[in-house]
Amino acid sequence: MIELKTQLANMKNVVSCIAAILISLNMLAQPIRLATYQYANNDRKGNLSELGRYIQSELKREVIVLSYPTVQTFMEGIRNNEVDIALINTFGYLLLETSGKPFPMKAVAAWVVPEGAADIYKTAFLVKDKGPVLNWRSLGSKSGKLRLALVAKGSTSGNLVPRLALTQLGIREAEHSFDTVLYAGNHQAAVEYLLDGRADIAAMGHDAYQKMVAVKPAANLMLRQIYLSPEIPLGPALVNVNLSLETRQLIENILLNLHSNAPAAMQGLRDGWTEARKATHFQTIGAGHYEPFLRRFGQSSAVAAILQQFAN
Repeated sequence: MIELKTQLANMKNVVSCIAAILISLNMLAQPIRLATYQYANNDRKGNLSELGRYIQSELKREVIVLSYPTVQTFMEGIRNNEVDIALINTFGYLLLETSGKPFPMKAVAAWVVPEGAADIYKTAFLVKDKGPVLNWRSLGSKSGKLRLALVAKGSTSGNLVPRLALTQLGIREAEHSFDTVLYAGNHQAAVEYLLDGRADIAAMGHDAYQKMVAVKPAANLMLRQIYLSPEIPLGPALVNVNLSLETRQLIENILLNLHSNAPAAMQGLRDGWTEARKATHFQTIGAGHYEPFLRRFGQSSAVAAILQQFAN
């Protein structure tokens, strides 16, 4: 009996050693590359750090956090197989899908914002209160003499959605319809372009505008909102298809249960994306997740033309 107990104890030790070796080998494998893109002065690495630590503890594999300076450079990194888990914005994902260039990633999940949470992620068009534009419908006839300020080429609420909204007025290519199209660099700057006379009309994230006027209420007295978009669906999480099926499934499960298993990691993400501040969890998404939103802007040919303009 003593000899049997000794043999069992030795077997347990062997199993423990094998498990430790396997974990060590896994940690020595190529690190999991968790990446996103910078907004303004925030590279968002800090916002991803808690998530990176949690994934590392769950996968027993090193995780490194990367940040790309723009959505466009992030897209190139994805295409070049530099990323294993990507948190990208809606516009960036749609551009990846539209472009003919292959990319080794699949959308597996997206943030969920409760139905009752109003005005979280929308686009607003603003004009000077006593400027030349009276209302949204009159914009089409006056656009040729107006300077339009947008946010940045890769911005969803500050470039894609403004252009989609303009198609409903018959404006399919802003550069040909407005006197000038300017990119301010961030949402607050787009408002400032309008206030200091560098633009006649500006489009930006509605939430960013509301935050600005909360600090500078006098600005609100000088401006008038002439358009507010529907709620914009939040961008997805992508996973590299070159990872093993088991690893991909583990990552997807981590994301889907992040809100309950690692609330600090979830809060870090909320803090990095203003539009996700009221998101409650991630949900699984399919290939047509963004189609209902795009269809709200009318003809699919006009939507496709905008995406194609920025896709390559």
